[in-house]
Amino acid sequence: MIRTIGFGQMAMSAIAFTLLSLPVQAAEPPAATDRFMSEARDRIDTTTTYTARQKEAFQRKAQVQLAALQQQIAALQTRIGDASEATRADLQASIDDLDKKRQRAKHKMEELRSATDATWEDVKSAASRALDDVQAAYRKALTLL
Repeated sequence: MIRTIGFGQMAMSAIAFTLLSLPVQAAEPPAATDRFMSEARDRIDTTTTYTARQKEAFQRKAQVQLAALQQQIAALQTRIGDASEATRADLQASIDDLDKKRQRAKHKMEELRSATDATWEDVKSAASRALDDVQAAYRKALTLL
């Protein structure tokens, strides 16, 4: 299992890497210390920017995916009338289940916006699972037509 790390851990890793990459000297002049601090800040800023971009990209992708699923669900609902009497009840039950899963996925998308660096990976995984559940329920509903 690959374990992902949050921003805090990435920042600490960047600082540790910077510390370990500097040569050991008895006493560093102030200019070297300033340079070290500047480099450390730059690495933290780079890590923070990268993490923010990754979050935004995932959120955009998930929102697009959820919007597409909502359109597919709406189209499916219009096709209930085309189904046979016996199939309508099963199809309606399937659509009701699909709608519950869509609402759960929508809630997970909202949680993404407020996720902290520490909770991001867990919230992201939960949102991905919720979207996968909606897609699976949609495919199941299609088989009833």
